[in-house]
Amino acid sequence: MFKEHYKINHLEDMLITVREHVASEVCEDNGMKQMPCVWSTLTRRLYLRSS
Repeated sequence: MFKEHYKINHLEDMLITVREHVASEVCEDNGMKQMPCVWSTLTRRLYLRSS
């Protein structure tokens, strides 16, 4: 996700997409799901860029 979208999306949008993907997956061993929980103190949009 980060390698493909870091130039156009800010960090929080990418993390939301990752959380959505993780929450939709079902563990094969026990049939349960993981639900990511996030605590953020960001007050501005954070964009990543390569050097």
